[in-house]
Amino acid sequence: MYDFMAKRQKQYESDGSDRISFLPKPILHHILSFIETPQVVQTCILSKTWKNIWRSVPTLDFFKINECTAELLDLVKFTDSLLFLRDGVNLRKLCLPLRGNDVGKVNGWIIYAMRHNVEVFEIRNVVRQSIPFTHILNSESLRVFRLVSTVLDLPASISLPALKVLKFLNVTVKDGQLEVLISAIPSLETLILEGCTFQSSSLTISATQLKNLVMSGEFPDSTVICTPNLVSLKLGIHKKPSPTITFDCSLLSLSYAILDYVQIRSQSLIQLMSTLKNARSLTLSEYFFAPFARELQKDDPLLNSIPFYNLRWLKLETYFDDDELASISNILKNSPEIESIVLVNKGWSKRKRGTEAEKLLPKYKLSHLKLVEIQDIIGSVNEVKMIKSLLENAMVLEKLIITVREDKDRSSKKKQKLMNLGKKLLTFPRTSASVGILYAQNW
Repeated sequence: MYDFMAKRQKQYESDGSDRISFLPKPILHHILSFIETPQVVQTCILSKTWKNIWRSVPTLDFFKINECTAELLDLVKFTDSLLFLRDGVNLRKLCLPLRGNDVGKVNGWIIYAMRHNVEVFEIRNVVRQSIPFTHILNSESLRVFRLVSTVLDLPASISLPALKVLKFLNVTVKDGQLEVLISAIPSLETLILEGCTFQSSSLTISATQLKNLVMSGEFPDSTVICTPNLVSLKLGIHKKPSPTITFDCSLLSLSYAILDYVQIRSQSLIQLMSTLKNARSLTLSEYFFAPFARELQKDDPLLNSIPFYNLRWLKLETYFDDDELASISNILKNSPEIESIVLVNKGWSKRKRGTEAEKLLPKYKLSHLKLVEIQDIIGSVNEVKMIKSLLENAMVLEKLIITVREDKDRSSKKKQKLMNLGKKLLTFPRTSASVGILYAQNW
């Protein structure tokens, strides 16, 4: 091995050749996947070694062509020529932007990709032209399919046995078509629906192998989800009022959940929180947490007693009003294994603050809590009392991190008040002898 390396080093020094050229082809292909496709082709002039490297590059990403390059190139002709001159090796990844002047070529490019066993295929339909889906949705090799800005038009038959990831961004979905498509993807593990338009009043997502689900935007009024093996869930529902989303199964494997709702209905909230009780990591946005807190104050026994036995990490966006303080306390009480909590202050609220804070704060020991982070504090009474309570009850707390909200217009008096708060924190009694406190202010 030493003799081989010494010989190679001597060759570098004697003929002046660069080291990159002697790398194995797979590594060269990987390097080229990070640059614009026209520049990949231009490497043919570097040396004899590079003359034909571009012909076998398995990744073709036409999204990376910047505006200046696009103006100089006839992109339709360039794409056509590049695919024609390739040496026939399989494609790992193909990203095609459709701009409207390539209507007559699109089907040919799609057929080429499928015949060369493309694994990752993404289409960005800039002008929302019609796309022929027959060959795309009948592929033995396709593992990842991303579709941007188009109308989904399913062919008569669909077969996607290898597809693992399906992402729709700004796609218009006709009544019942998503259900038909998902039923033809037996191995689907990740489904991402962002900014889509659904031309129906109901939607059912049923996928037994699905592990990751992202739903963001507006959805039909009645949405039923059956994904028993789900691991990761992100719901960003922005429709007012929000749709009724029902889980028709238990989520026993759920590890990670983010909820960002606008105007969630009471019944949906209770059902959803009950479904998420097995999550290890949970994030609730201000839009979800505020109505959740109000519902808790109605003293609903079902909502108040939801156990989060697996919860280890919790992030809440909060206004620190009395209702939300009580809700934070309730969640902590029902999460015996919690290790980390992040509280993000979203600002001042007109709702009640501080009048009953002492009654609402945790009165029980938190035996596993190691990290508390409170972001963007403004020095309110409820913030201070929450910090004090956590220090008193977190038995093994290791870190307390507090950051002050940045405000360029803050008066000198308020700045001094916040500086004094930082000093005061050091005097608060604490149960954990090893806790370190970081108080960061930026003005």
